Amino acid sequence: MNDSNPADRTAWFRDVHAILDIAEEHPGMPLPRIYPGLAVFHFAGIGTPDERPEAVRTAEDALTGAFGCRFTSGGRSDGWRDFAVLTARLPSSGLRVDLVALVADTGAQVPELAGTAA
Repeated sequence: MNDSNPADRTAWFRDVHAILDIAEEHPGMPLPRIYPGLAVFHFAGIGTPDERPEAVRTAEDALTGAFGCRFTSGGRSDGWRDFAVLTARLPSSGLRVDLVALVADTGAQVPELAGTAA
């Protein structure tokens, strides 16, 4: 987000408010951490390991439906834990949205956790 551009600020606030509304409407979603260029949902530690892949898919579907964005799957590691990550860029504000889950928690491989993401 470019703080000096009012249009960028307006789009960013609109998208952030919509993200928070979606999180409120879906109790299985964690609260997002929101930064100027990133909104991240961490799914580690919520629900049970069996519920987490479905929670990620629900979040992906809700956000895709609201914003018309497309998530892509990938992975990250911090050296001792592997993370499955779905990433999208919101069209109006450019805000990046990450859905992050511990692969070990879910027992899934990154492509399996991604569900329908390409």
